[in-house]
Amino acid sequence: MPTAYNSSPLSLVTAMQEFGDAASGVKVLESAVEARLREGIAEAEFALAEREQRYGDPALARARAEYVVEHYPRTQAAADAARLLLNLGSQ
Repeated sequence: MPTAYNSSPLSLVTAMQEFGDAASGVKVLESAVEARLREGIAEAEFALAEREQRYGDPALARARAEYVVEHYPRTQAAADAARLLLNLGSQ
C-alpha cells in the first residue's frame, strides 16, 4: 500500500483518482489507518516491555515482548520485540 495514503491531507482524493470510486478509496484509507493504529499500539506495548527490562523485571518484559510478537507480527515493534526476547534469553 502506498505510503502517500498514510500522510497526505488529500488522501481520499488521491485514492479515488487511483482506484476510480469512493468506496475503493475509502477501503484503502481504512486499511492504511488500521495499519497505523496497529503499529502505534504495538510500539506502545513494546515500550512497556523495554521499561520492564530496564526496571529489572525480565519475566514481565518477556511476557510483553511475546505478546507483541504474537499479536502484531507484521510490525517493526514485533521485530524489535523478537530481538528483545533474544537478549532476555542470553541474560
